[in-house]
Amino acid sequence: MYRLGILAGMVPRSTTPFLEAVLDGCERQYGAEYDMDYPHMVVYSLPTPFYLDRPMVKHDMLEALELGLNTLTRSECAVIAVPCNSVHAY
Repeated sequence: MYRLGILAGMVPRSTTPFLEAVLDGCERQYGAEYDMDYPHMVVYSLPTPFYLDRPMVKHDMLEALELGLNTLTRSECAVIAVPCNSVHAY
């Protein structure tokens, strides 16, 4: 079974548009129509101590990211997506 992991919650409102893009992509790329046509997905919403008006503390960001990635890895996700621009900067 192919399982997609999505590390969410870091800027929580970015998760919904990302999920919709994944679902739209499944429909467009291989004609997904029924529930069973979509990949299994594990969405882990990870609240983080980051604020738009403050500098990110690198150690705290790495610690939170490690927690989220380890959680999805233990869930046996084949691929993990992180819809968060700030995290990708690191």
